[in-house]
Amino acid sequence: MLTADHVIPDGEGATVYQDSNFFGTATSYGSEYLDYRLVERERSGISMDCTVEHDGVNEEFHGHATNMEALDHDGETIYKTGISTGYTSGELDILDDDFANVGAEAASGDSGGPLFYYEDFPHPVGTGAVIVGMTIATLTTNDSIECAGEERQWGPGTTITRADAIADDDDDIMFDGCDV
Repeated sequence: MLTADHVIPDGEGATVYQDSNFFGTATSYGSEYLDYRLVERERSGISMDCTVEHDGVNEEFHGHATNMEALDHDGETIYKTGISTGYTSGELDILDDDFANVGAEAASGDSGGPLFYYEDFPHPVGTGAVIVGMTIATLTTNDSIECAGEERQWGPGTTITRADAIADDDDDIMFDGCDV
């Protein structure tokens, strides 16, 4: 499972819980700067179908966005799921090669949640979800915050680590089906 590094303050080797239930152990794969961490699922009986509901249909995830600049210029609607705010959406605003902002409502507890858009793929796949990034911060106004030792201008909305930056940082992360 991919999540935000800041939600696992003990880092590598930390025991991770989801809904107060043991889930697994934080791995060495991660980055404080990009704010991501992989967690190895160790508890049996956890169902992860790696889909997101769209118009009443569960859509599978199919990779990650590799041309974020095109999404930014096209005004593509980006969707987000989070524990606190649920399913919200907004437009993408690229900040740099590693981070972006999406004008979607977010709140404390949403960190680590995926952001994605829907794309029509050739038969037999049909419509699927494409990962854009992962929630790492939320601001209600334009503001600057410190992240990984750097002052950044962000907000309002959901600040994300770009999926292409995570994939470039770790070749083992594929963002396809249940690979993350």
